[in-house]
Amino acid sequence: MILSINDKYVLNMEDITQLCGISLQKKNYIIQNIVKYFSSAKYAEYEEMDNCIIKIDEEIIGRKYYTTYYISNVNDLISGIAISKTSIMKKYVDYVNSTYDNQVIYEDIIAEYEKIFKKINNKMKESDINLMMDFMEEKITDVAQLAVTRTPDLGYIERMSNYELYMEYIKIIKAYYKNNPDKILLVLENLDHYLDREQYYSLMQQLEIMTSELDICVITTTSIRGYVYISRNNITGINIINDEIFSMPMIDELEMFFNENYPCNYDMSEKNMLHNISQIIHDIGIDGYRPCDKEYVFLKLLDESMGVHIGKCDMKNNVENTFLNA
Repeated sequence: MILSINDKYVLNMEDITQLCGISLQKKNYIIQNIVKYFSSAKYAEYEEMDNCIIKIDEEIIGRKYYTTYYISNVNDLISGIAISKTSIMKKYVDYVNSTYDNQVIYEDIIAEYEKIFKKINNKMKESDINLMMDFMEEKITDVAQLAVTRTPDLGYIERMSNYELYMEYIKIIKAYYKNNPDKILLVLENLDHYLDREQYYSLMQQLEIMTSELDICVITTTSIRGYVYISRNNITGINIINDEIFSMPMIDELEMFFNENYPCNYDMSEKNMLHNISQIIHDIGIDGYRPCDKEYVFLKLLDESMGVHIGKCDMKNNVENTFLNA
């Protein structure tokens, strides 16, 4: 799919869409527009909603197209896992509770509460208080109102690692939407700020599995070197946001491009190619960038394919060095 925001930013959108690059301001603009557009929040007068148009494959889509979940930091994860009025955990607990017939249990609980309140009201009457206490039966059936999210050893969720919080959050979404036809958009911002690379790859693998099981699209943002998840299924969903926006082509097209244009003989195996790309992916599209290693031959080739030029550098291989400084 092609996602267009105000006809200004055009992105490839796949089941997993990764926004890479170091232009944090542009990425933030993109994310905030997407999240606000697909939320139920009202636009303020100064936000000019009429100027915010989001298209998928050239077709303008409505604000209810996706049910959106936005995680920008660890506190958002905790809020989603804890029981609150709008949390995904409350939705899940309410759903599970609705699948059971608890009427007999509720009637027993109500009978016990009636005994408690009868004692209280008798005491108030003895004190000549011309009032009485009652309770709301419907609140007794609201299990989520009584619930508190804990770890299996009854610990605080705030003490869980960042990785554990991310993993449990996506498990809850997966469980709640397993048999739900809604189209889901999950936005995970700045994952590289909260996970190490190994944890990041593991999370992305789980997200990729989840997109095959649910009607869900995932958008992530990263900017630190090496933080990109590349597979044949998702590479075209990688968009690099810098001076220029570059959307990655398919792996076979990349192999053909580099084989035809690399300045010297090089082991152009898919593994080596993807490793080199992963090291420079956040730098693609930066005008005047000064590289200094072999992987930047890949960077220059990709940059020049869209008219962006990099600065001079010094390489050990003379042919590569000549190419980079040309």
